[in-house]
Amino acid sequence: MIMIDKRVYKTNIIITNAFKELIATKRIEKITIKELTDLSMINKTTFYRHYEDIYALVDHIENELVDKYVAGLDDILTIFTDPVQYVNVITSTFRSLQPLSTHLIRHARKEVFFRKIADANLNEIYRLRPDLKGDDKFKITFEYLNGGLSSIGLDYLNTADKESEAHRTIANIIKNTLVEYSY
Repeated sequence: MIMIDKRVYKTNIIITNAFKELIATKRIEKITIKELTDLSMINKTTFYRHYEDIYALVDHIENELVDKYVAGLDDILTIFTDPVQYVNVITSTFRSLQPLSTHLIRHARKEVFFRKIADANLNEIYRLRPDLKGDDKFKITFEYLNGGLSSIGLDYLNTADKESEAHRTIANIIKNTLVEYSY
């Protein structure tokens, strides 16, 4: 078992909470280390002991969100067996990460954040369906689907309920695109 220094853990929480407060009103590229350290009541040296810069902090936060996202997916294989359920699960999981996830996709890191989510989804699918790991056609198809979801920024999913036209449309696209990989 890995022991985590409580001081490091607490400092990370303080920095992350200050960032969450700032990102709610400012774009990432407008947040300064000074205002982050002032808000979190730490000095710059402490910040730099934990992170190289704001983008390293954002990268850390994105990775934590992706870990929570993957942990929230009950069964990613519903992408093949029940695309409607898959869309409902990814929507509810994504919503559970708000408002921070929404702030990140509305800003400059949208593509990076969705790439991390796509990679995490793909790794989980490969873990459960190792037969797909070497299948370049599947990977391209999956990345194409993920690109579509990221291009709409989950706006349709974020505002729609489980029975909405948006959910049904996206589920049908997934179903029709991945039909040959269903089992």
